[in-house]
Amino acid sequence: MAERHAPRRIVIRPLPKIVFLYPTWILAIVCAVWAQVAGVPYVPQRAGDPAPAAVASENPGTGSAVEGSAVESSATSASASEVAHIVKAPPRWLGNTFMVVFLLNLIIFSFDFPRTRGLVILFGGVALLLFLVHFEIIGPLADLVRKMQPFADVQFYTALALFMAVVAGCVAFHTRFNYFEIEGNSIIHYTGFLGKSRRYPTPNLRRQMEITDVFEFLLLRSGKYVFYPAQEQEALILEVVPNILKKDKELQAMMGAVKMDAVEDDVASDQPTV
Repeated sequence: MAERHAPRRIVIRPLPKIVFLYPTWILAIVCAVWAQVAGVPYVPQRAGDPAPAAVASENPGTGSAVEGSAVESSATSASASEVAHIVKAPPRWLGNTFMVVFLLNLIIFSFDFPRTRGLVILFGGVALLLFLVHFEIIGPLADLVRKMQPFADVQFYTALALFMAVVAGCVAFHTRFNYFEIEGNSIIHYTGFLGKSRRYPTPNLRRQMEITDVFEFLLLRSGKYVFYPAQEQEALILEVVPNILKKDKELQAMMGAVKMDAVEDDVASDQPTV
């Protein structure tokens, strides 16, 4: 019964690896909104100022009354034009979180982590953290991290979110014109704005589904497809296929239905005519 309800057409749209930066994009939006609504206000340092004009508290906690009083004192001592240049930034803990997520995204973007290697790195990182805590090495490292104060305001996070949104829009637009369509007897690869296509036969088609990176699978349930069409020297490699397990189930059901239809046609052709 499952084969009878199998899809007759499956569309696969491979994606570029830059889509795995979407956690950084989401966090940039969160930082921009947080900074605009309840951010830490400060006066940017400008050329010629005798001393830093930042008024935000170094307390890694929330933007408290200390920050508000600092802003009021700075605003009263500054001229009207200086007060107009007061901008906002998210609290320090949120900025540090953004840096950590951005670092992890770059690592995932740059390297492949198969299942075994990914588990080794995960347990190795936990073991290293326990080692540092047990031998009290984490204390000096924590002090070193506290001295590092990366800073970005609402304008930076807003610009970054907008730039990444433009890239995401371009990727979505590109996938509308570069995709694979699998039917019962052929694979059609569409490319270009004018509908250029190339057809590959599916009879005797061999395929291989791989989950090459455990973190990429966690982010988009993605994996790699390799198709080996008959009478073709080169394989079709689809690197980043989202929801690949669901696509593979649909493809199996469709191929099973095609085989059943072929068997029924053979049986019908073998029946003697009256």
